[in-house]
Amino acid sequence: MEKRSKTVFKIIAVSFVLLIAVMLKIIVADKTEYTLAAAGQHLEKTKVKIYRGMIYDRNLIPLVDCRSYILTVNGKDGGGMRYNITKRYDDRSLARHLIGYVDSKNDGVSGLEKRFNDYLSGAGSYVISEISDVNRKRIKNLPETVKNDGSRQSGICLTLDYHIQRAAESILDKYKANGAAVCLDAENFDVLAMASRPDFDQNNVENYINGGGSELINRAVSEYNAGSIFKIVTAAAALENNAVKGGDIFYCGGFENIDGIDFVCNKNDGHKELNFYEAFAKSCNVCFYDTAILTGADRLYDMAKKFGLGQNVLGIEGERAGNADIGATRCDIANAAIGQGKILITPLQAARMAAVIANGGVMKNVNIVKNELGSDALLEKDLYSTSEKRIISKETAEKIKDMMYIAVSDGTGRVAYHKKLKICGKTGSAQTGWKTGESFMVHGWFVGFFPYNNPRYAMAVFLENGQSGAQAAKVFSDIAKEISTLG
Repeated sequence: MEKRSKTVFKIIAVSFVLLIAVMLKIIVADKTEYTLAAAGQHLEKTKVKIYRGMIYDRNLIPLVDCRSYILTVNGKDGGGMRYNITKRYDDRSLARHLIGYVDSKNDGVSGLEKRFNDYLSGAGSYVISEISDVNRKRIKNLPETVKNDGSRQSGICLTLDYHIQRAAESILDKYKANGAAVCLDAENFDVLAMASRPDFDQNNVENYINGGGSELINRAVSEYNAGSIFKIVTAAAALENNAVKGGDIFYCGGFENIDGIDFVCNKNDGHKELNFYEAFAKSCNVCFYDTAILTGADRLYDMAKKFGLGQNVLGIEGERAGNADIGATRCDIANAAIGQGKILITPLQAARMAAVIANGGVMKNVNIVKNELGSDALLEKDLYSTSEKRIISKETAEKIKDMMYIAVSDGTGRVAYHKKLKICGKTGSAQTGWKTGESFMVHGWFVGFFPYNNPRYAMAVFLENGQSGAQAAKVFSDIAKEISTLG
């Protein structure tokens, strides 16, 4: 019995020694091998190329979506998994007319999606993460995740400000307006917002094409009768050529007969006596008929061209050039003086016109795309272009700036008055000659900048058949208030 006990003890002792040896081998000799094997049971990551590059605002806030999700999973060991990309656009998408849309093959067919299609196609990547065993086979019934690789994707960066764009769109929607709002940085002329209404669903474009396609028109770069916002150009031409002075007195009796035709004022019984500053603020047509005729057609045309009418600003899809033609007769000049006749302008051109006044008479290049971005959203190609030229004297610009402030504080733009913002602006009611129902279509305009001292933003609001500039001024004021809260 004692002998058997000793034998058992020896077996146990030897087993214990062997166990210690194995443990030491695992801990010391095979440490690296087992560490790697354990690590192999953690997340298995696979980087997969995404369909399309990103489009960012100026602060790298995405304006489209590239995130991914698992569509289906086939196979017991995880083999045969299929992955798909979320919709590029959703009901929160901004700047739809500018960005455009892609087709079923994810090729850009409109807007910036089309313009930069070669660069945006097949850019960037996302990561599929799954739990695998030591043989790198997916462990069944354990979840997998699909997301981007933690870095910003390649794409293009715009000058747009996401928050200003959202403000412009939400205010247009608040007023159920058809039209456009364009906001520029008054210092460098960058496009901060470009909103057009009515809007459209980028995922169901065929519905609008079959319905006539009016929703697809980018009204921010479409041309319209200018109305009285063109009086900014008329005033600039007259002041630059010394045809009038700010203190000159005019008389308005409600109409003026020019070559046998009565040209009416916006006030039926007339404004009576008023100086040039007051005439601008009250938008007196009679004063501007006289002013334009004194200035002359050639000088008025030259000034319209200096302000960029008749020329594309950005060269983006759907952009129209407007028209600066004045005509030769006194009647043509009178019509042009108040933005009627052949004069056509886009909301983008109108915003730039306001920016010139805000900037002391200097015209700068307008940008909407800053650069192409490589991996981790690092600069790959600079697309930003700068240039500037003086088109009117600083003195003339300051006079018009004062006129625009008076127009808001004590003129036709009073509904846009804000004590803190000190908005400067000009209203416009543009007769089109087109009938809608029983009445004629009249577009509403308001262009301006704020604040009066050291202007930061220049903006144009256009309301299709808005009937008056006063309604456009309300929209402008609400957008300005919203922007002012952004800091």
